[in-house]
Amino acid sequence: MDFVRTIQRRLTAPLLVALLVLVGGIFAPRVADAATAYPTYSAALSHCQSLLPQFSAGSTCSNTNTPPSSCYVSLLYPNGTLYNSYTYPCISAGNPCSGATPYPNFPYGGKVTSGMTISMPMTDPSSGVTVQCGYTATALGPPIENQWGSWHTQLSLTATGNPAGGGGTPGQFSNANGSTPNPAPPNLNPAAPPPTTPTPGPDTCGEVSCANPNTGQVCFAVNGSPTCTNFPPWNSGTPSGACASSGDSTICAGTPSAPLPPSSNVPDPATSATGNDRYTGADPTTGTNYGVTVGTYTNPGGTPTTSGSKTGDTTPKNPSSGLPASSSTAASSFSGGGDCNSPPICSGDAAMCGTAEEEWHAMCQAKTDQENIDKHLAGDGNGPPTLAADEAKYSQSSVWSQPSVGNTQGDQANAGSYNQGGFGYSRQCPLQDFSFTSVPFVAKLSLGCGVLEAAGDIILAFALFAAYQITKGSNR
Repeated sequence: MDFVRTIQRRLTAPLLVALLVLVGGIFAPRVADAATAYPTYSAALSHCQSLLPQFSAGSTCSNTNTPPSSCYVSLLYPNGTLYNSYTYPCISAGNPCSGATPYPNFPYGGKVTSGMTISMPMTDPSSGVTVQCGYTATALGPPIENQWGSWHTQLSLTATGNPAGGGGTPGQFSNANGSTPNPAPPNLNPAAPPPTTPTPGPDTCGEVSCANPNTGQVCFAVNGSPTCTNFPPWNSGTPSGACASSGDSTICAGTPSAPLPPSSNVPDPATSATGNDRYTGADPTTGTNYGVTVGTYTNPGGTPTTSGSKTGDTTPKNPSSGLPASSSTAASSFSGGGDCNSPPICSGDAAMCGTAEEEWHAMCQAKTDQENIDKHLAGDGNGPPTLAADEAKYSQSSVWSQPSVGNTQGDQANAGSYNQGGFGYSRQCPLQDFSFTSVPFVAKLSLGCGVLEAAGDIILAFALFAAYQITKGSNR
């Protein structure tokens, strides 16, 4: 037993040392190529950046420049732990990205919002080494997606003037915090950088219209000439929209639904509607998506319109692509009619189209009637009518006619002279004293005439006042 324990003690110590060496080799910073001295800062940075895609997101290349001897680029894990360092001569520590090329205005086939970052390659003119430089994106208008899923953003890329220190693939957009956008925009091709001069991009088109992220408008074509209205921006969910007309044709765009065209331009929207498109816009700062509906109208007998799409524009896919076919190629189609701002667009079966149009008219009329009933029952929020409101609403001329000019009793009354003749009846008091023949007694009934005269004067006074009120036009 003692012999076994002795052997065990002798084996335990070497094994323990070997285990410590192994653990240290795994967790200690690797410096296998740290001894390699790179000729320039750009070369050291380029080597570090080339390794970043192999590491987890958040790994960085950090530069340390403390002349005369401590100049190196460090590859750090996301928690700041050193993986490796790459030295270079301190005399070559100029910033290769200080003159990075800006890309002021160019089209991009994807959804990008302001504040996103991207790395783009640049060749250091002093060393000929390619490094990745940082850029910040600015959306110049709302990113726009058509109903077939094609996004389009008009972008500006501003150079930060510094190397791209984070990981990721060159040409790949990231959120400001380093996370990957969802959905991730397509990568820019580093081998084919964007144009360096302002370049208008293609339109993104639907069936009957085309939206232009560069101008912020949505248009259709009448006799080949575009007619445009504003593509509504994000407004915290508040409905908005506008229309534009050219001759017998009108285009309306709004969020979440398009407004109806003015009746002066389109008297009957249901019979003049020619099509509608649905787009998705995005707030250029927050990326919040919102729906936009576009409706087009041409009065009966007017010139037909087109979307106005041009070569290079994003247009509806053809049926062979496996995506939804254009409804204009189908034997019959139906769209719209979901709300009173979107008349039904129907082709093919005449009976079905007529039924759809009647149902839309009936639905919208019922909605209008219901709103009127609700207003009468619940009010419109302004409270019940008041005497002061009625007095302001109706003048005395609304209920009293202007008096005529003449010499009749009515004319005299209108002039303030009232007939007090009593229609010809005697105004003498009918009460007289009465003497009894059987007894020497006289009943002084005439004493009541004073009372009757006083009562008559009172009644006459009220009558004169009433006559005055009538003739002067009072409503009280």
